[in-house]
Amino acid sequence: MLREVEQRWPDYRQVPYGLYPFPDPETVFVPEQAELIEHLQPFFGIDLSVVNPEWSGYLTMLGPMEPTEHQFVGQATEETSWHSPLLHTNWIGFKVEEGRYRLMGDPRYFFLHADNQHLADPYVEARASLLEMYADQKAAYEAAKKLYQNSGRLFSPSALAENIPLYDVERMTFVEQIGGVADYLKFPISGLSLSYVENEEHGVTTGYPRSPAGHLFHHVASVPAHHYQSWGADLIMMFYEPVEQLVLFTFYWEAREDEGYAGY
Repeated sequence: MLREVEQRWPDYRQVPYGLYPFPDPETVFVPEQAELIEHLQPFFGIDLSVVNPEWSGYLTMLGPMEPTEHQFVGQATEETSWHSPLLHTNWIGFKVEEGRYRLMGDPRYFFLHADNQHLADPYVEARASLLEMYADQKAAYEAAKKLYQNSGRLFSPSALAENIPLYDVERMTFVEQIGGVADYLKFPISGLSLSYVENEEHGVTTGYPRSPAGHLFHHVASVPAHHYQSWGADLIMMFYEPVEQLVLFTFYWEAREDEGYAGY
């Protein structure tokens, strides 16, 4: 009975099988895009065979260091030509090449990219606010990583960065969901098409993002951003498309009291 309960409601405060927290950042991106580590933090690696026995290899869950509060990932460069079908507001896509990620679009998508210094602030004090946010995100991530390496546990990164006594710091789960289907109602607005599949046995409809070539993206894992850094999306969802070996991240935001809506 206990084993059945553990399988149905796993305690993700313990590192689950096939998940590897805080992977080596130098192994994430293709060499010519190594600078992406300045904008995206690697939360964990995951063995794809845990999700689907027919898959092999590893993927890395990433957390973007942007945006600032009341903004969205990629929103600061919406008025540029840096966005693309798999790289636009609240969606980031990669091609997997020999286990590493290649961004499916222009790296200048990230407002603080070195080649964007000429861009005017898209909102008040955008650049200064993002620089401060990046510093906070990195500090919180490193604090959580250091304590994990010493204890094997994951604690609230923002609390650790603020030097709150450990007995008052909340333990975090390493992941919220592995495999299964994602809640398509949490998908932000996108130019990508969605495919809906109804389970004949249970009558439940599930939604899948579809690649520009028409292939389905399947859910791999989801986790709130604040489990590994100081702030970010309420849920980061990672998907995999095995035909072209594409990885897609999307970012869900809870409804905000001052704006009255969720997502984008």
